[in-house]
Amino acid sequence: MSNLYLSFNPNYKIKKRGDYLFLYSKDFSEISGVKPLAPIEAIILIYCDGTKTYEEVINFAKSLISSYSLKEEDFKNLKIIINTFIKNQILLKSPFKKKHNFDYNLSEILSCKIPDSPKVIHLEIPIGFGLLLTHKCPFCCVYCYAKTIKSNEKEEYISLDRLLKIFSEAKDLEIESVAISGGEPFSYPKIFDIIKEILQMGIFPIISTKFPLKEKEISYLKKLGLKKIQVSLDSHKEEIVNSLLGVPNYFSSIINTIKTLISYNIEVRINCVLTKETIKDIDNFIYFLYELGIRQLGLAPYSANLSHYDFSLFPAKEEYKKLKFLLKKIKKELPDFLVHYFCPIELEEKLKRKEFEWCSAGRFGFAILPNGKVTICEQLTTDDFIVGDLNYQGIMDIWNSDNMLNFRFPKREYFKDTECYYCEEFEECSKYQGRCYLRTLIVFNRIFAPDPFCPKVSDKVNFRQW
Repeated sequence: MSNLYLSFNPNYKIKKRGDYLFLYSKDFSEISGVKPLAPIEAIILIYCDGTKTYEEVINFAKSLISSYSLKEEDFKNLKIIINTFIKNQILLKSPFKKKHNFDYNLSEILSCKIPDSPKVIHLEIPIGFGLLLTHKCPFCCVYCYAKTIKSNEKEEYISLDRLLKIFSEAKDLEIESVAISGGEPFSYPKIFDIIKEILQMGIFPIISTKFPLKEKEISYLKKLGLKKIQVSLDSHKEEIVNSLLGVPNYFSSIINTIKTLISYNIEVRINCVLTKETIKDIDNFIYFLYELGIRQLGLAPYSANLSHYDFSLFPAKEEYKKLKFLLKKIKKELPDFLVHYFCPIELEEKLKRKEFEWCSAGRFGFAILPNGKVTICEQLTTDDFIVGDLNYQGIMDIWNSDNMLNFRFPKREYFKDTECYYCEEFEECSKYQGRCYLRTLIVFNRIFAPDPFCPKVSDKVNFRQW
């Protein structure tokens, strides 16, 4: 790496919340989620401005260790952290030397406390939230977890005026990102009004769509100031795409949309759901995307959900093993092509090491439903998981409510007749790990039960991944 320059990934932000620093992805797409950050780690990230090589960054870390009179062991740990930042694409490698300017207050960073745990308990103020504008969708994706409705069905919406007040509160709270989804967000009648208002407030909209946009709509998005959008596309093969979506003649129209977005200099990130069919030819799919001008791809393994759960869609474990090596090959061939992906096999290995797979629901964000009600997770939309209503409550009222706290830090008594009730690590688990209520519902058909990815029960239950 001596001739490669490191730069802090612009998709990430360092944010002060309370007395601590947190590192997070602006578009929630990277695998690292939200991470408590020590001031010295933040300084190293900011130092990586695209003009420093790996060796220079390591030497800079050494100098910091000396300045703070820390031990040799601390330097070894810091080197591991730097390598992890590179592995997780928080630090990007490039053969080209190009300076990036960061606007961070160093004195504020240095005044922050060192976190007492590498895990997030919860944030005093949410970093972002999801906005499900509508349940309407013109597609019939075989893998979709959302319970969608047809375009001609009636739906109750929170008023646009009320949404604008929520966005204003979000801006005052320094919430910088809103993930806009559905259903299909472009099926919402006032979608362009929403995007316009969000952008005018300086909030970053993370829009995920499958909708074939017309050139005049793309031109208007560009005029509004939209810089990036995620388009869902699962293959370069027309017959596979049309089959997965249940819509004939779709492929050519979405490819035209992607080309037009790129021609208007709107960055396009592709999201692909890995199924038994789509995983087989992923290398040629990546080459196809590269030729189109795409430079970012998210790979989302098909997983169990409460809506469309089809065993035949799971890729084989051997396919995941092949994909791991294939992506290493692609990384060498196309160093400027970023793939965001967490392999299920790595999760299996993590569980074998008795490491817990944590869940972020209600800990650094939440999801707003079309009618204005708030849930801890976009996949959990029944009344059991509603923690507030933004038609008459504010963001912080809901964030600090008893309803939210009951999910964030549930009481032991809720878990009677389960392993959790008798577990000596219950309090520690509730404080730091965060259970996935979606997984517990799928496996145990109850809300308060062991997370199937808890190392203490993972070998006793079958939460299928392949």
